[in-house]
Amino acid sequence: DSGGWITVSGDGFVDGDGVHCTSVGRYVDVGTYRNTFEYSFYDETSGDNYVVHKEFGRLDIHSTEGLTITTGDSRWTYDGLPHSNEQFSLAGTLLTGHSAVCVEAPEITDAGEMKNTLSIQIQDGDGNDVTSHYSISYCYGTLTIDPAIIELKAGSCTWSYDGKSHSYDSYSWIDGQGFRDAIDVELTGSISWVGTVDNVISFSFNEGYNPDNYDVRTINGILTIEKAHVLFEAEDYHGAYDGEVHNACL
Repeated sequence: DSGGWITVSGDGFVDGDGVHCTSVGRYVDVGTYRNTFEYSFYDETSGDNYVVHKEFGRLDIHSTEGLTITTGDSRWTYDGLPHSNEQFSLAGTLLTGHSAVCVEAPEITDAGEMKNTLSIQIQDGDGNDVTSHYSISYCYGTLTIDPAIIELKAGSCTWSYDGKSHSYDSYSWIDGQGFRDAIDVELTGSISWVGTVDNVISFSFNEGYNPDNYDVRTINGILTIEKAHVLFEAEDYHGAYDGEVHNACL
């Protein structure tokens, strides 16, 4: 009794004789298998009268309809924290009771970009991994972290000429106040003579801070020395006319 799964060839059985198929191979996962089976003779059939050769067939289980998984894009500004995006979309049809689940997501912390290579698993209703049953193609999104902006402005100052050298160490944070520990700031402007010079602001990164994570912008100040004001004042003179030349000394 092959039930349509097994065919009999050769001399065959005499009328009334035959075999029962007692077991056949059962497979679920995608792959190629030998279609094995076992048999037993009918009760009224003597196996001694027959030489039986078993020839196993082949079972091919192919992947289901192809799926396309597209992972999400995200963009952040550097804040020292890891970021990820587990969002994705799926094009194609899952079997009834199956679902797509993100089981692992890459993280990005430093400025730069990377592919959002999510690990997607197809699970059955019992949570078993059946991803191998599907033909899947991926379209990965991009995770991007832009450098944090730090903007510094050097102070400006004006003096009257006094023959001395002047500098001005004041500066202000326009943006990026949360990263004060990242850089060491120095002002290098100096002026001694009448005129103007830039109060140049320079910086260096402190140990442990990655320069690639920051976009530092500086605005120079202006140092000015103006001409000193000098007042010449003649002394007063009062006297009676005596025919002589008189003057007032400074």
